[in-house]
Amino acid sequence: MERFRAADRNQDGRVDREEFQVLMVEAFYFRDKERRGYLLIQEIREMNQEAFKAADGNADGRLTLQEFLNAAFKDFEAADANKDGTLTMQEFQLYIRRSGN
Repeated sequence: MERFRAADRNQDGRVDREEFQVLMVEAFYFRDKERRGYLLIQEIREMNQEAFKAADGNADGRLTLQEFLNAAFKDFEAADANKDGTLTMQEFQLYIRRSGN
């Protein structure tokens, strides 16, 4: 619930794509402590090796911001059960339970 509230910047009870992108960009840079411009698998505890490989478009063992966002938006789309372009708290919680994050 804390992650959802942090993402819901306008406090309307929904997280839209723009709010989600802001949250994910912040998450990327929070994890990129050395400011290298990429993340390694050990820096993303929520992502298993299979998901990391799928997100790593050029298979270099690193996720750039764009690769990270692409993977995150796949999760957003999967969580958006009614396909309205926003996530409710219920959609978010259901997706987290299903994915184990």
